Amino acid sequence: AALPYRAAETLDILAVALVIVSIAVFPMPSAQALGICIAVVAGIGWLAVLGFQVQTRDKSRGEMTSLKRRIAESQLATLPAVIGGVSLWLHWGGGLYWVAAGMLLSFLVAIANAWVLLVEIRRRQ
Repeated sequence: AALPYRAAETLDILAVALVIVSIAVFPMPSAQALGICIAVVAGIGWLAVLGFQVQTRDKSRGEMTSLKRRIAESQLATLPAVIGGVSLWLHWGGGLYWVAAGMLLSFLVAIANAWVLLVEIRRRQ
């Protein structure tokens, strides 16, 4: 029952990474404007992932250990971009270093999720 939510979460992580990277290549009037755009997109993506996980929690009562691990992985993938966007916006902290780390972690988490989805789908056939 949790597979569709995990697939949606994985697509969300990849889509947010794609949109953030696309925004970053457009000329912006300032680093602050870029930070606001990144923070908004990353924040929306982060909230969407949380929504999928809340729905998963309601459906899978007995699998709390794997759900906790999945929540930790998705936070690792989504929060650095939020932090990076806010950092650019406020001219504080690592800025684009946080965003770059978030993009790399997003791809790693999405690849791991894709592998789990492939194994789970294959196992259920």
